[in-house]
Amino acid sequence: MRRGLPPTTYDYVLVRVKQLKEDREKASDEHDRMWYTRLIQELNWVVNPKENCSIPQAFCTSPEEQRIYDIRKTD
Repeated sequence: MRRGLPPTTYDYVLVRVKQLKEDREKASDEHDRMWYTRLIQELNWVVNPKENCSIPQAFCTSPEEQRIYDIRKTD
């Protein structure tokens, strides 16, 4: 962020997604990790509303995300 310019909604969402990914990595419960993945997915839809209702492979950084992406790809 440059001095004097307020952050945009897009910037906020990108920072929040990064924070959620860090929190997901720290989560010990699989259900918590899945919940974080869902939150990340919904925020990605906010910044790219034309995206189909699945996680793009470019955003899949964890094994859980990749598994969800693969399952949805076959449906």
